[in-house]
Amino acid sequence: MADAALRPARWLGPLVGKRRPLFVREGPSSRQSDCIEYLANGRWRSGLGRWALKASKVMRKRSAAPVLGDPSPAALVDLLSARIPEAATSCAGLVIGPRGPLQKATALLLDRQGAASSLVKVALASSADPCIHNEASWLNKLTDRRLLQGCVPRLRDTGVLTNGRAYLAQSVGPIGKMTTQYTSSHTRFLMALGQTNQMPRRIAESDVFQRLQVAVSNLRERIDASASGEIGKALEECQERLSVWDGPTAWAHRDFTAWNIRRTVAHIFVYDWEYACEDANPLQDVLHFHLSKHAVSRKGVTLSALAAALASSSRFASHAHPEYRWTVRVIKAHALLYLLDVLLFYAAADGDINWRDPIVHNYWGLMMRRNRWM
Repeated sequence: MADAALRPARWLGPLVGKRRPLFVREGPSSRQSDCIEYLANGRWRSGLGRWALKASKVMRKRSAAPVLGDPSPAALVDLLSARIPEAATSCAGLVIGPRGPLQKATALLLDRQGAASSLVKVALASSADPCIHNEASWLNKLTDRRLLQGCVPRLRDTGVLTNGRAYLAQSVGPIGKMTTQYTSSHTRFLMALGQTNQMPRRIAESDVFQRLQVAVSNLRERIDASASGEIGKALEECQERLSVWDGPTAWAHRDFTAWNIRRTVAHIFVYDWEYACEDANPLQDVLHFHLSKHAVSRKGVTLSALAAALASSSRFASHAHPEYRWTVRVIKAHALLYLLDVLLFYAAADGDINWRDPIVHNYWGLMMRRNRWM
């Protein structure tokens, strides 16, 4: 049985801001610190979370209510306990994701010795259920990838809670370190993941383009006509640039960011497979790793940051797929393809172009200024 120090209904938080509020259960400080490392996503948030935890203890602050609009920690634990009985006493902490159609919560469960055992992810909206189903499917699929063993979580359970929302339970990896540096471990992981299952073909006629064309068609009536027109023009330009190029598609994580990765001495461990897909842009994950961290920063994505991402992508392409001709023109066309994929994904989720989102704001700017870098 989990340690008795994990008392029901005694929670500290919310820690680390209101966008992704984090709660930890009262108990030993070392356990709470581990919980913050698993759930806080990043060194800055981890440090802030530990500082806020100390402050809340000094002030004897316990969360009696959630951030406005979010479920309370106690309510989430009660919901989980109906399907995972041990969650009532073993849930050490949880984080509630940003509000919106894809909102989810993640809880950390402990084993009998008090060590991190499972991460349980729950959809908080019906529109987030497909993300949980997709992640469960991918964790099953990745189990057979020998080169990825020890680098991705293992699926332990999946199902539907009493409120109808989907959930999954997965193994936890090492605490490790979050790093914003792209290393040889990242390259090895993406090479193992991105093995194409198809014969080379005209990329402009692949499923990559077909998905984007369907997305543009579905959004045409929901977004501003001028915005739809700009996306359509960029997609046509991208298709024209790749019209005579034959190359691979690949499996892609599609949220390959520093905050979803933990680095150990030997390899990296990658979480959050809810957006993964087959037949993707082979440079999708490399570009996302480099550009997304700038997009959410105060400076945003500068043209020099984009140039560095293109150079890294070129090296990766030549190393991972040396049998193809990766010219500068082809690399830049794949970068535009990546920007369009992310913009259309966000627009589909929000039902519109959300200009306040930093990634949307930055990527739209890059798309509109493409004559300066393509």
